[in-house]
Amino acid sequence: MDMNEMRAQGTRDAQADVFNAFYYEHYFPYRQGYDSARRALQRGRVGRRAPLAIAALVAVLIAIGAVWALRRPAPVAPTIALATLAPRPTFAPLATAVVPTVAAATPTTVLVATPGLQIGARVRIANTEGRALRGRAEPALAAPVRVSFAADEVVEIRGGPVAADGYVWWQISGRGGSAWSAERSLEGIVWLLLEP
Repeated sequence: MDMNEMRAQGTRDAQADVFNAFYYEHYFPYRQGYDSARRALQRGRVGRRAPLAIAALVAVLIAIGAVWALRRPAPVAPTIALATLAPRPTFAPLATAVVPTVAAATPTTVLVATPGLQIGARVRIANTEGRALRGRAEPALAAPVRVSFAADEVVEIRGGPVAADGYVWWQISGRGGSAWSAERSLEGIVWLLLEP
């Protein structure tokens, strides 16, 4: 047998699923024909199975996605704790800082900042009966006092407003430094008056 015939014999044996160990070990053209035919047959088998494997994989992924979507908690809408009104030219300051609102499930209180108070505005410390206004490290009653602002001192608003502990807090900066102070008392006495 010549080389071409030996290669053709290897191809026929691979297609018939017959293995001749002697030819395979001793004749290189036989081995070439046999191996190339086996690879072609394997590709054909994989090619026929591939659509089924892909369909099964897609089905598994869809099932996993459905289970994940059912187990995810529903998103919770954020609640708004502070409303700031835009300044109006002929608006007088509010008599009280607490405005009750009606909610469907739980009644809440919305704190409203005085119109005109905003970052960059200059305000005067007022209505403290000559005492200093405390400036805290954070906008909270539990925060330590960092600065004392003297009565009638003019300060600049650097941050805020923040609603906490029943007060509207502003970060103000004066001669002694920068800290957070409440805009008014719970009774409605205004401590930060807008400078004309």
